[in-house]
Amino acid sequence: MKNFGTKDLCKCLENLGFTFDKHQTSNHHYKYNVPKGHIVPKGLRPFMMVQIGQKAFRPHSCSRYITEIKQLGFTKEEIDKSL
Repeated sequence: MKNFGTKDLCKCLENLGFTFDKHQTSNHHYKYNVPKGHIVPKGLRPFMMVQIGQKAFRPHSCSRYITEIKQLGFTKEEIDKSL
C-alpha cells in the first residue's frame, strides 16, 4: 500500500467528488462531505474527517482512511486512481 500524507488524501477525496466544508474545520482536522447524490450506507457518517499537517500518515492510519472511503461506497480501483 502506498504511504500518503494530508495533501495526498485531500486531493484524493476531491478527485472522488468530496467537497471541503470550510465551516466545519478545526486546528487539527478538515471535514469533507461526500459527493452530492452519492448514497451513503445506513449507519455511516456522510463525511470524513482528515487530520491535517501530516507529511506521511502511519501505515495503520493510511489503511484506516482507505477502509473508511471504501465503506462509503467507493472501489479500491477508484481510490488507487485518485491517489
